[in-house]
Amino acid sequence: GLEGAPQTYFFSAHTALGKQDSEFEGVLPRPYHGVGIAVIGDQINAYSRNVLKASYSYQLPLTAKWTASAGIHAGFQQYKLDASMLQGLNDPAGTLGSQDVTKSLVPDLSFGLWAHTKDFYFGLASFQLIPAQANLSEGVEGAALKAHHWITSGVRIPLDSAENFNLVPSLVFKYVQSAPMQVDLNTKLRYKDYGWLGTSYRHKDAFVAILGITIKSRLCLLYTSDA
Repeated sequence: GLEGAPQTYFFSAHTALGKQDSEFEGVLPRPYHGVGIAVIGDQINAYSRNVLKASYSYQLPLTAKWTASAGIHAGFQQYKLDASMLQGLNDPAGTLGSQDVTKSLVPDLSFGLWAHTKDFYFGLASFQLIPAQANLSEGVEGAALKAHHWITSGVRIPLDSAENFNLVPSLVFKYVQSAPMQVDLNTKLRYKDYGWLGTSYRHKDAFVAILGITIKSRLCLLYTSDA
């Protein structure tokens, strides 16, 4: 009986610091740094989650083709419940409708490892590494926020000699304690660095359509829809 489909809002920005190409052939570029920020919002009827995180990474060129990096992503998550929006549900005791807006603010820490060439990438990441509980009802112990673990990999396959069109299939494995592993199968058809069309399948969950465009190599706009 809940109205409204779940909605997610996402904004991120990141940049490299101190990145320079090597001046001499056969000499590796120097290591460099990356910094970024992410703002995420989830809304499911009366329930919402807002996330603010800052990130830092250290990028280490290993060979002329391979670069490895490690990074942290730290910030806060705010959980919110507007119980007045739940009035009218089957709640004989009236406990939901009698509550006001409640919020719970918890710290968040993530860590990741990444390795890539221009045609291949592989990454490991763990989220919500700080044990916490989101307490949204007075006198009721909130849900424990458990760590999430991801493994991801993808490859770029040129479809023409000029490499204007590229197919990018990828996999994501997600694991949370006490829950079945989730697998995402993804593919994107890219045209240069201007834009792409893609699709994703979350095992036993949903199909996703993706549309993306890049503006002057600096700004990326995405739209996705689940079915």
